[in-house]
Amino acid sequence: MERPTRGPPEARSPVMQMEFSSATFNDPMLTTAIVEAVPDLSVDVPRGQQRPQSLSEDGVPLWTVEVMQEVTEFGRRRTDVFNVRVPSPQRPVLAAGPVRFKDLRATVSTRVQRQGSGRDSRITGVNEAIYWDAQAVEPIRQASDKGAA
Repeated sequence: MERPTRGPPEARSPVMQMEFSSATFNDPMLTTAIVEAVPDLSVDVPRGQQRPQSLSEDGVPLWTVEVMQEVTEFGRRRTDVFNVRVPSPQRPVLAAGPVRFKDLRATVSTRVQRQGSGRDSRITGVNEAIYWDAQAVEPIRQASDKGAA
């Protein structure tokens, strides 16, 4: 029978864990109606000049749609605001309200900061970032909108 690993966190092998509920990917989210072009950071431009817009692999302009969702952390509810990157030939026009993303995907990037080298190195910090992408975004029509159409 194996014994559980004990000791201080830095002595154990680091485990990075990020949990998302299925509701994160399936339920509608609320947009703040803020949609911005994604700047192409791979292009050098003179200081003060605007960067060109990033394009998808298919050559379609990329946009970020700001959304918010209620999350529960450590038993407390709060609102999480984040951006989802979507390709669209034209700027998506969205009113504040519920939207649904097609093929929503989260990519977690973890950067471990170390001090020293070799056996003397130690972890001094961990930064995690979540990048959200989707194939498309569409507003969800509410019951009052259906009657007006």
